[in-house]
Amino acid sequence: MPLSPGDRFDRYVVEALLGEGGMGEVYRALDTRLGRAVALKVLRRDAQGASETWGRQVRRMLREARIAAALSDPGIVAVYDVGEHEGTPFIAMELVQGKLLRDLIRKDAPIGERIALLSAVAEVLCCAHRAGLVHRDVKPENVMIREDGAIKVLDFGIARRTDDELAAEGQDDFATRTGDGSFIGTPAYMAPEQVKGEAIDARADQFAWGVTAYELLMGKLPFRSDRGPVSLIASILSDDPPPMDGVPPEIESVVRRALAKEPADRYASMEAIAAALAPFAMPITTLVRRNDEPASAARRSVQEPRPPANTSSRATTTRSSARRAATHHTPPATSTRAPSRSRRFLGLAAVVTVGLATAGVFLARKARTAPPPVLARTALTPVPTAVTALPLPSFANEEARAAYREGLQALRDGAWRTAYAAFSRATQADPGLTAAWLRMAIVIWDADVTTAREHFRRAVMGRATLEPHDQALLDAHEPLIQRTPSDVGESVRRLALATTRFPGNAEIANYYSMFAIGYLPPSEVLPLVDRCLALDPLYGDCLQGRARLLIRRTGQVEEGLAALERCIEATPAASDCLMDRGDTNIALGRCSLVETGAREWIAKVGSAPIAHMQLAAAMYARGAPEAAVKTAVETAAAQFRAQGLEAEASKHLILHEIAVGRFEQAERMLRDHQRLVANDPAAGAHGWAAITLVQVLEEMGRDADAGREAQSFRARRGALIAEPLSGDFSLHLLRAELAAGLVTREAYEAERAAWVKSHPEPLYRIGVWISGYALLARDAEDAKAALAAMPQEALTKDRSFSLHLGLVLDSALGQTYWLAGNPKAALPHLTAATVSCGGLIEPMMPTQHMRHTKSLHQLGLVREALGDRSGACDAFGRVLARWGGARASRTAAEARAHVKALGCESKAG
Repeated sequence: MPLSPGDRFDRYVVEALLGEGGMGEVYRALDTRLGRAVALKVLRRDAQGASETWGRQVRRMLREARIAAALSDPGIVAVYDVGEHEGTPFIAMELVQGKLLRDLIRKDAPIGERIALLSAVAEVLCCAHRAGLVHRDVKPENVMIREDGAIKVLDFGIARRTDDELAAEGQDDFATRTGDGSFIGTPAYMAPEQVKGEAIDARADQFAWGVTAYELLMGKLPFRSDRGPVSLIASILSDDPPPMDGVPPEIESVVRRALAKEPADRYASMEAIAAALAPFAMPITTLVRRNDEPASAARRSVQEPRPPANTSSRATTTRSSARRAATHHTPPATSTRAPSRSRRFLGLAAVVTVGLATAGVFLARKARTAPPPVLARTALTPVPTAVTALPLPSFANEEARAAYREGLQALRDGAWRTAYAAFSRATQADPGLTAAWLRMAIVIWDADVTTAREHFRRAVMGRATLEPHDQALLDAHEPLIQRTPSDVGESVRRLALATTRFPGNAEIANYYSMFAIGYLPPSEVLPLVDRCLALDPLYGDCLQGRARLLIRRTGQVEEGLAALERCIEATPAASDCLMDRGDTNIALGRCSLVETGAREWIAKVGSAPIAHMQLAAAMYARGAPEAAVKTAVETAAAQFRAQGLEAEASKHLILHEIAVGRFEQAERMLRDHQRLVANDPAAGAHGWAAITLVQVLEEMGRDADAGREAQSFRARRGALIAEPLSGDFSLHLLRAELAAGLVTREAYEAERAAWVKSHPEPLYRIGVWISGYALLARDAEDAKAALAAMPQEALTKDRSFSLHLGLVLDSALGQTYWLAGNPKAALPHLTAATVSCGGLIEPMMPTQHMRHTKSLHQLGLVREALGDRSGACDAFGRVLARWGGARASRTAAEARAHVKALGCESKAG
């Protein structure tokens, strides 16, 4: 007997009947345990108890559940539960409300939107095919479109595995026909090989997709169906589809190829179809609900009663519920695990466009994918949705919802550390709040990939509870967070597709624009950033993104600073814009502005450890008393510790000891730091300590110890997990081994050649030269080899890259020219390299914290060689003011000797 509203079935309370067939019903029901709406599919044994039919339906239901559980794609119905209650099998699934694709055939809709739908269907089928499954019943009745334009491919109940897999296992799986000779599937959409009962593979779904595409675009089937099923099958086997009048020839070509009679004449995969359609697809904004159609008419559940048919899986649900590419704020830890990483957020956009070439810091190698699809222009205006306007998870408790709401506001303000803390509180209040776990992973991934992966796994497990746009975010960040090495290009591609599916979503638009900075020319990225600001003019990340594009890709520094000021004015809590302003002024050498800005930041935000480090850097650069500098550093460290970031606190205290020349203390602290991160599997957590310790030991004249440390880490790093931004210190470490006599010059040169060959992309050319040649030079021979390998763009006057990269490049050029015996050429580069407020912290140079002071020393040598005694004394004096008190320092000892020879009045030591 069918259930009635209010009836309880297991833990579900029935709310309404959605559809019924000969073997059962589908209901809208409430899951009382999790508080969410579901589609409850219940099988009912017929009065005669036909065991064969009943058994087939039960097997089909279980099959559907297993397939849905095995596939992870936002376009496939999620199965929440499967079981039996009082002898009645059931499945609880998602419940989507919207329209079937069938309802849109012969309706007036822009062809670009129809193409976008067909492309989305192709993407879902790609997922199934990659899992070795053929749907076998692709048709308009099995595609649902939500009101937001997201699609669901339904009814995997008769899907089968590919024949190759079946043959390997000696299985036959489901046949094309049932025992009584009737078809399994829908004849009008079957491929020729399918109706003939031959072996099928994924190309059978491609044919069915072609029939569906033809019908959606032309309003009719491509084959004759007016004379009954026999005539239909004959037409499928022999007739060519009629011309597609009014359809772009490129699209008609795609559909006709999918409808080829022979599988070999079709596309190799659905991925190829999706790629062919992408340039023609416009955002889906009005397909489900037209302007002249009331909302009540547009709303229709997948299981809405239809003419009698057997019950099938029409269930899907309304779910409740780059890392933006540049922030240096390290967020607080969760209650489950305090991040042990010692590196600030580098930020993807910054690293792709800047840090690739900064003194040994390379983005982990990745498989370069095709460029992101071009988004077609459309006259339709999507409904703008700010990140703060996203729906709150309805099933979470009020405490979790309040914290989550605070996190969204912090994201909009560009305050990522605050956002992370809020999302952390939300997950503590409700561990099932998947959307918060997802955003915590996005926020922290480029600072602590180990913790990010833990968060991301929690998000993956709760994927079915996410809204479609959050599922798109989850899918887009998977290549970044879960792959080793990180695949940035694939994330860009997925974000491009997500912006097509959710054209009004400002959060997705923001991630796409920021990740695209490293893959598209500035002229193409700027419209993406402006599109984000059109959706939400007060989005701090988008305001910051525009500023970063100007500063780091076009060289328009003053215009970029003005954009940062607008960001700070529009979103007073935009910590990232405050941070970028400080970092830019550090690079420009505007130390007083850095100090003023840091104090402003501290007053606005309160707990802002990076603001205290910028304050310390400005005071250090202008020669303030060490006690004042140390107080600022210790304040930053205390705030890091309060957030659970012990390793980050340790790192900044170590940097201070190095900056003031207390190298023995820095060595002890570095060894403590190594113990602190000992259990972290990520290579970057160990790499920073290793390369910094090697540099400290070399500065103290302990080359043998430095070589052994380098050798030890290089031996261990193979057991560590490479991460998105772990950096590549291989050659710096190998150079230390060479200096210690632990490797031969031949082995060193061979490994360097292999390393350089592994970085062939033009984007890396300057970085490869800096890290592979210039900063490794120790004598004239090394320097001359470096100059011979120098790329021409290293000498361009109109630099279009970051100021921070420019500082490292100038330092590298100055060192190389000096060692090669050309002080005149070295002078302008070393002068430029030492202009900054560096020395204590070097933005975007996490492995070169001694570089500023060493460049000052080389500047003194160059000026001395050119006869500028006063300038040489000034440079040497600044070196000794920093490191003059060191017990053992090669640089300080040499500077002291030159000061004595020149008769300078030294400032220290």
